[in-house]
Order: sequence, then C-alpha cells, then structure tokens
Amino acid sequence: SDIPEDERITPPTPEQIVEMAATQLKFDAQKYLNDTDWYSARKAETGTAIPDDVLALRAQARIDASEESS
Repeated sequence: SDIPEDERITPPTPEQIVEMAATQLKFDAQKYLNDTDWYSARKAETGTAIPDDVLALRAQARIDASEESS
C-alpha cells in the first residue's frame, strides 16, 4: 500500500465498537435530559404537569446516562 504505516486507519475492534455505542447512548441520554429540563422548571414554577411520555423517556434517559460501560 502507498499509505505510510503511521497514517493508516485501522478499523475499530468489536470491544471499541461496544464502547463507542455505550458512549453515544450516554451522550444522547444526557442531551435528552438537558433538552427537556424545562418541563421540570415549568412544573416547579407553574404546576403544569409533565407529559407522561416525557416522564417515561426521561426516566429511561436517566438510566442510560448513568450506566457503566462494559
């Protein structure tokens, strides 16, 4: 190959793929929590209920954001 050894890109190992997926899941979960935090503030300030679907997704996101990597 014409590409120098130090410039070659090696594909990730299966373990790295699992780790990247776990990291992405945590990132996505934390982003969802950040994006929907306003529901909690609105409930605290005005008493307006948080929709059930948002509550369920936030509960799952908290689990996903806190899980340890394999």
